[in-house]
Amino acid sequence: HGFMGRWPQWRDSLRRLADLGCDFIATCSARVFPNAAEVCLQTVRNGDRMAAAYAYASDVNHYFPDAMAVMFPSHERMPFLATAPNPPFVQDPGGTSRLLLSDTGSGLLVDSGSQIPLERIREWIIQGRLRCVDAIWITHYHDDHVETVEQARKMFGCPVWAEEHVAEVLEAPFSYGNLPCLLPLRIRIDRRLGNGETWPWREFVLTAYHFPGQTYYHGGLLAEGHGMKVFFAGDSLGRGGFDDHCPANRTMAGRGLGSEACLDILEDVAPHLVYNQHQQQPVVMTPDILAELRQALARRREALGAFVAWEEPDFGFDENWISVRPYQVKLASEPPGDHRVEVEVWARNYGARAQDMRVTAVAPAAWRHPATLASARGLIRAGREECVTLAFDVPPGVARGLHRIPLRIWWSDRYLGQWRHFEIEAGFPG
Repeated sequence: HGFMGRWPQWRDSLRRLADLGCDFIATCSARVFPNAAEVCLQTVRNGDRMAAAYAYASDVNHYFPDAMAVMFPSHERMPFLATAPNPPFVQDPGGTSRLLLSDTGSGLLVDSGSQIPLERIREWIIQGRLRCVDAIWITHYHDDHVETVEQARKMFGCPVWAEEHVAEVLEAPFSYGNLPCLLPLRIRIDRRLGNGETWPWREFVLTAYHFPGQTYYHGGLLAEGHGMKVFFAGDSLGRGGFDDHCPANRTMAGRGLGSEACLDILEDVAPHLVYNQHQQQPVVMTPDILAELRQALARRREALGAFVAWEEPDFGFDENWISVRPYQVKLASEPPGDHRVEVEVWARNYGARAQDMRVTAVAPAAWRHPATLASARGLIRAGREECVTLAFDVPPGVARGLHRIPLRIWWSDRYLGQWRHFEIEAGFPG
């Protein structure tokens, strides 16, 4: 987690570099810049703009105010959003869990990441405060929201629901092993919901949303009932604004993407209360607050555009705009023999033009194999997320254990280096 957290150290390094009096700077991507001192100082100015735009509306101000004050001492902060009491039909069993409570005595559990909420819910059932749990809704894949889902499924005998982007990761975690805070256990999703799909539950009407705030693979749940609309936003929004941004989570800053897509949904839905799973009370999202958050996002986008050497800022903000699926390939063999490996290299093209992507898989030195294992090439259309397929045979005699396969990647005429990799675990028990 975290964004701009090491900016103070980076800024000091750039200033020291500027003081060296170098004639030019050469980057690892083979770009050469004259006027080295001015380049460094301009980068400092751009970074300071980005830090100010980030710090203004970051929910990290709520969680870690002292650390943020040290890292960004002179930057303005958005006032914390107003909160409201929990309505009687939303109960807080602890941790990152919430319970939507029906007049029938049935409950809908939102997230299950620790033991304490399960014990409390079981006590409520014993006490007669709750009759049963009908289902579990998962907002996103982070381990502190899903670690006890399977235990809850068995304890309450109920199905698990998730929006389709979330379900994709939970059911195939080893395909997405490059994502942070990912529980390395498959969670079966009994019901996948599409973006905007609506269904009745007890006296409520529920609507699922793709809600790509803290991570692209994130869902939101709207519950309408008792004359109110409440929205379970997972970790995407909170008292301080936008929740923690982590580029490896696939956060996005572009127009209509990421947090702006979340604001679009909230503007359309107009919920009375918005829940962050880590915060005890819901926040109140007024039209004025939504407008202020949009302005904060626009400043981030502008600052990031100056900070990132690409035509669209999300090439820098979405660390996994190129990723390999599956990230980890397990070879069930005893002993390891010949195996055919096939992976997909996915790319999100944030630009306005199609790009020619070329990918080469490089053999580890220990394999005693020609350097190139396989190559693939494909056109990635503008605004699309598309893939090319790499396929090769693992040579015989490969030792048991974990092998990392680096990829050389070209984006049209731009060489990105050995930037991505995937893993092969040889000799994995079948």
